[in-house]
Amino acid sequence: MRIQSSKILDAQMRALGANPQVIAFSEVYQALQTGVVDGTESPPSNFYTQKMHEV
Repeated sequence: MRIQSSKILDAQMRALGANPQVIAFSEVYQALQTGVVDGTESPPSNFYTQKMHEV
């Protein structure tokens, strides 16, 4: 799961059973496309404007 650099988000994702990865926002689309991550923590508007729903 891609997260922003945050100890709180890291702990939250680990508590949910995810393996958090800090990745720059500009690299999220490619990380999703290539399978580096399976998901991302992000506002819904970012999914649409960055076309993340396509991958």
